[in-house]
Amino acid sequence: MRLPAKFPKEILSLPVLVAALGYFIDVYDIWIFGANRVASLTDIGVPEDKIFDTGVLLLNMQMAGLFLGGIVFGILGDKYGRTKMMFVSILTYSMATLLNGLVTSVEAYATFRFVAGFGLAGELGLAVTLISEMLPKEKRGYGTGIIVGFGVFGALAAAGLAHFIPWRASYILGGLAGIALLIFRIKVSESRMFEGMKEIENKGRVSMLFTSPARIKKFLCCVCLVLPVWYTAGVLVTFGPEIIKSEYGLTIAAASLMVWFNLFLALSDFASAWISQWVKSRKKVLAGFIALGFAMTAALLLSPAPLSMPVIIALYIGIAIGGGCWVLGVTAAAESFGTNLRATITTVVPNFSRAATIPMTLGVAYLKDYMSLGHAAMVVGGVTFTLALLGAFLIPESFGKDLEYLED
Repeated sequence: MRLPAKFPKEILSLPVLVAALGYFIDVYDIWIFGANRVASLTDIGVPEDKIFDTGVLLLNMQMAGLFLGGIVFGILGDKYGRTKMMFVSILTYSMATLLNGLVTSVEAYATFRFVAGFGLAGELGLAVTLISEMLPKEKRGYGTGIIVGFGVFGALAAAGLAHFIPWRASYILGGLAGIALLIFRIKVSESRMFEGMKEIENKGRVSMLFTSPARIKKFLCCVCLVLPVWYTAGVLVTFGPEIIKSEYGLTIAAASLMVWFNLFLALSDFASAWISQWVKSRKKVLAGFIALGFAMTAALLLSPAPLSMPVIIALYIGIAIGGGCWVLGVTAAAESFGTNLRATITTVVPNFSRAATIPMTLGVAYLKDYMSLGHAAMVVGGVTFTLALLGAFLIPESFGKDLEYLED
């Protein structure tokens, strides 16, 4: 086992760079609400005692949009092409994000967050599918690592801007950036693998997923692998100020917590992709990062003694590093299915995990009436990480797999 002798130049191609920039804007848009939740809801007249519950509602509306959009854009990506559907995806979420900066009611806010989520659903899965089909099989991990690792910095941009510009300006800026990205998207060509199956009829058929026990098993494993990232992002970070206040009596701004978390999540995505290439395995590295996230979460939520803010931040950094399973899980999804079903699966998997934030947050909201908020979050987290470890154990190894084949 040895490190690559030289930097693979293919991962700096135009499609990879444009996909990375697209995912940057995607993540920025997803995290705008988390960074501006309190300020925006207060500004449109939501009472202080309703901020938490209204925040859960709006977050879940966005995740519902991601769930539905993941199915729609995945199927259309297999039927009509990865690049065409990426264009539609970007246009949809860009317009909805821009309009979010103009809302004056919770109802309008919820509507445009749903539409933005629907559009955002197509960005990552279609980009990873396209790059996985374009790069040599030995270097796919580098490409997806660049896309996801750079993209996560979008959350840092959202958190940073929340300190300096009004919340409405953050949304409008995100919408305009997405529209500008469309110019670069036009120059990205379709993958050769998709072009080679244009005459195939059974493209993007979700029903094919249920005609084979092996395909169902792989799909469920892929979904479980990436659940921890959206548990930590949707529960531990978005509602981190409430959890930290409840458990330790300390105060921290959501935007500050987001900066620490997403900085190390981005670095971890780069690192996990490189380590996976080094050890030539997705499974082993996935299991290691998931286990690390589980241990750090338990230390944060089950500490028998009060924790100081520096220790809490350190544990959040450890949780973020465990989030390196995100890029590997999405890559494994792309590598586990044939060309005629690949965009569907690779788009559905990350968005199913994002949509799982809905039962996660509702579960925490329900359990907090019977135990502390931190312990309620730990119960939900225990289930989430256990499913992820089970997925890492059961999924077949996909590193270096030839992707030029069709699902029967």
